[in-house]
Amino acid sequence: MLRMENITKAFPGVIALNDISLHVEKGSIHALVGENGAGKSTLMKILSGAYSLSCGKVFIDNEEITDITPAKMIEKGVAVIYQELMLLNHRTVAENIFLGNYPTKNGLIDYATMEAEAQKILDMLKLDLSAKAVINDLSVAKRQMVEIAKAMSRNARIIVLDEPTAVLGESELEGLFSLIKKLSKEGITFIYISHRLKEIFELCTHLSILKDGKMVEGGRTEDYDEDKIIRLMVGRDMSNIFPIKTNRPGNVILDVEGFSRGRELKNVSFSLKEGEILGIAGLAGAGRTEVLRAIIGADSLESGKLTIHGKEVHFKSAKDGIAAGLGIVPEERKTQGLLLKQNIVYNVGISSQNKRSAFTPISISQEYKTAESYIDMFHIRPRIPKMICGNMSGGNQQKVVLSKCLNAKCDILLVDEPTRGIDVGAKQEIYQILNELVTEGMSIIMVSSELPELLGMCDRIMVMCEGRVTAIVDREDADEETLMRYATAYV
Repeated sequence: MLRMENITKAFPGVIALNDISLHVEKGSIHALVGENGAGKSTLMKILSGAYSLSCGKVFIDNEEITDITPAKMIEKGVAVIYQELMLLNHRTVAENIFLGNYPTKNGLIDYATMEAEAQKILDMLKLDLSAKAVINDLSVAKRQMVEIAKAMSRNARIIVLDEPTAVLGESELEGLFSLIKKLSKEGITFIYISHRLKEIFELCTHLSILKDGKMVEGGRTEDYDEDKIIRLMVGRDMSNIFPIKTNRPGNVILDVEGFSRGRELKNVSFSLKEGEILGIAGLAGAGRTEVLRAIIGADSLESGKLTIHGKEVHFKSAKDGIAAGLGIVPEERKTQGLLLKQNIVYNVGISSQNKRSAFTPISISQEYKTAESYIDMFHIRPRIPKMICGNMSGGNQQKVVLSKCLNAKCDILLVDEPTRGIDVGAKQEIYQILNELVTEGMSIIMVSSELPELLGMCDRIMVMCEGRVTAIVDREDADEETLMRYATAYV
């Protein structure tokens, strides 16, 4: 169905793709795996027409596609569903499915026909969705189903899914996987990008492994195991992904008492010790992110008290929290953590600007040296300080966000899903850095949906369910079953 031959893509100062060839069979579910910065997203942006080719050829169903543009690739049946879903949240399912292709009658949009045709597509896909439903009222899983329905309305033959499960729960995964398998049996071809190797073995028929902009190898998924894939994509042993903990938590540095806010937070109380990593576990909607936002001052509270270093504090905004020595790595890095149109130097340096006098000139050379030190520390790729953050992979963007927080010289760090959408090699690097930070005395509160991550990194784990704290468990007493039982309030 798809042949991409000898694909090369160069940006100023870096070759992102170097002579890559990718062959994808019709009706297959083909995984594309590799570290962040390996070239997966760049290759798919060439397939979608978002990036132009420096060299190479693209064939769909044995037809060479020339003068590639997004419109032409949509016409040829290519649809890309990104991790950040491209939907109009205040519009209906039908309006989103036919976006840019509305049926008309007498020069006006024919809503009746549009809703009827959209419902036909939803029913054909056996999706429990109404064409009249508003996107904002749907779960993330159902929004992804709408994206697939939109692709099918345009007669898509090749559907690219870029990290589709990053924010889905186990039950939601089953529905998505069932739909993908159903469509593949009907001849639709999928290219599946994910860092979750378990999913690849469960879902994908074939895989291709990229490293540093080059194709390493590929074949049938059944011919690989997890260790082999990791070895090929990372090039080093990953058996001990979590660092050995040597930190010794000290006195209480932060105390939360009775945080309450509507249905989101209900009398939440806990403490954080100096040199400790406190994890927060729970299902989607449990209130984990809301706790972090309330601590730093991004959201107001109906009641509750926050004490830092033994002194009660009142933050009116996140700016107040940052000024008091708090840093936050937000869940939504693209919208809340980065200025995507600015480069690495700007994003890293901006966090320290409020600490300098208005009359002190900014040293550009010093800003570059600072950015370069974090580029080296986090192995950010490409290693170009002037690289625009919007053109970087998700994992490398996350490293820039973390660099920005550390550059602000905070002593309490709040991290929300620190390794979401990050490959296993980059995860190990981030785990090591977080471990070094607490060893040096920093205190960290870490929200994560990955229970092994919490068990491997945290000294204690607080579990939440529907806005309440259901348990705080010491590391040595915790396991996945115990945490899940508390997360569902089944105690």
